[in-house]
Amino acid sequence: MTKKLVSVYIATHNRAKLLERAINSVINQDYQYIEILICDDGSTDDTVELAADYANKFGNIIYLRNEIAQGACSARNLGINNANGEFITGLDDDDEFCVDRISKFVTFFERNNYSFLSSGIIYDYGKHKKEGYTQKGEIKLDKLLYNNIVGSQVFTKTSTLRNIGGFDESFKAWQDYDTWIRLSLNYGVGFNIGNATYVQHLEHEYGRITTSNKLDIGYNQFLKKHKSLLNEKNKKSLYVNYKMAKGEALTLSELYKYMYLGNLVSLSKFQIKKYLYN
Repeated sequence: MTKKLVSVYIATHNRAKLLERAINSVINQDYQYIEILICDDGSTDDTVELAADYANKFGNIIYLRNEIAQGACSARNLGINNANGEFITGLDDDDEFCVDRISKFVTFFERNNYSFLSSGIIYDYGKHKKEGYTQKGEIKLDKLLYNNIVGSQVFTKTSTLRNIGGFDESFKAWQDYDTWIRLSLNYGVGFNIGNATYVQHLEHEYGRITTSNKLDIGYNQFLKKHKSLLNEKNKKSLYVNYKMAKGEALTLSELYKYMYLGNLVSLSKFQIKKYLYN
């Protein structure tokens, strides 16, 4: 296997208790050539001490910090701009990697010509788990405009992510989706390797964007920024996905306005679930 360095940035803010699990999941990768960039967005808990302890124990860990919290995108960009690896990927501080995530990405990237890679996700709800984003195949812009079929993280060349300016720090939500759109626009087709190699933890009590008004702002920012790319079916699909992210069932008038054949199945399942369990 190649010995090319992979940079993993972990943006964090006041989640020292969860951060340790995330860091350990990268340390335990079966691919050896990794640097870990802990990107602290002005934490006031034990994050500084935790990061210093890891940096002292492991020579491949770099601690970076915004003294004043500026948001997750700023912290991610801090890592992107200081990365030394040829390849780069990210990890949220409350999530973790499966042990073979990086090796699968490196092996696939070296053998295929795609601009970025994603994988399946294991959703951990505490009492049960389920998998998503496991459909293997190409990620083309025309499909991506209907829905974020990538997820929250990609694997790509560091130069690629830098050249598009990293994450848009003005976005309050949907910043991942916005970044994948720009990756596709500038560098072409991506690929989902199918294997579930990322664990997203949903069982903890910490707040998420989907439970705040930032989702409303981010959705509208996305529509405004990419309006020249979006057709009417794209807009309908995005509105439905926005409502599902908020956990809100559509009204009858919204169903009439936004439903079309392309989102019929997913919307029907969501509506039924909302009416049965609420």
